[in-house]
Parts: sequence; structure tokens; C-alpha cells
Amino acid sequence: MIRPSSDGRRLTAHLEPGGPCIAAAERQPDGRWLVKGRPMSREHAGIALEAAVTVAAASQHRHGTAQAPAGGAVAELSAASGATTAEIIH
Repeated sequence: MIRPSSDGRRLTAHLEPGGPCIAAAERQPDGRWLVKGRPMSREHAGIALEAAVTVAAASQHRHGTAQAPAGGAVAELSAASGATTAEIIH
């Protein structure tokens, strides 16, 4: 679940409503979004956050508890990566 902040400057990713934030994107003055320090379009920021949710959900399913994705999973995803969800989870 991806939620925008009330001021529209941040997007946060959550496994469930009211759950902890597992990833975030922050809008920059030039209109780009930063995810794990990487600038990208709004569309790609949403894709990166959805990937973080997918990874965390897969981890939760395997281990029976919610866990944040591994640090590299979202950090390696960028607008030009072309990575599939399966590649990100791996």
C-alpha cells in the first residue's frame, strides 16, 4: 500500500493500513523523487515503493513475520534498471 503525505511531498510504503513504513520517496524542489537517495520520476518512485512492498510481503510469507526489505533491493532499482519484481526479490 502506497500512501501520499498530506502535503504531497512524500510517498510511503506500508504492508497494511496503519502498519510501519517500510520505504519512502521524497519529492525534491525540481520535481524529481528520491528513493534511497536516487532521483527518479513519480511513476518510477511508485514502482520502487511497490517493489519494496512486494519484497517485504514475500519475506513475511516465508518467515511468518513482517520484515523490511533488504537494503539493496530498493536501492538498486532505478528508472533505468528495467528490473522485474522477480529479480528484485532474488
